[in-house]
Amino acid sequence: MIDSELGEIPLNWNINSLKNIADIRTGYAFKSSEYIYSSKLSVLRTLNISKTSCLIERNNLKFVSNDYINIPKYNKYSLEIFDTLLVTVGGSIGNIGIITESNLPSLQNQNMWRFRTLNSKINNPLIYNIIKM
Repeated sequence: MIDSELGEIPLNWNINSLKNIADIRTGYAFKSSEYIYSSKLSVLRTLNISKTSCLIERNNLKFVSNDYINIPKYNKYSLEIFDTLLVTVGGSIGNIGIITESNLPSLQNQNMWRFRTLNSKINNPLIYNIIKM
């Protein structure tokens, strides 16, 4: 064990900032006119992040054209399996969810942050647990 600003930690551990181990992004402000009745490509909004579990709620989903997935402007809002989402506004503030395969393909709406690991040694579910603390 070695001393650190957190107290004693194992010798092979490092202390780091979240910004150094995760890519953190805000979502896109989709216009209501962009939504269509049905598509394979959903837009995850703050109300889809559950208060009671880590799972993303599928009720009240909005959809955009499948073509959005191929438009470079939207690439950075594309979600991946095990991404962590944290709501940053409103009555859902602090709600946290994790993307599963059943949520894909999806794009990230505004008013939430997306966390994705930058290091293959750190898995995304660990990022979820760090955020949840």
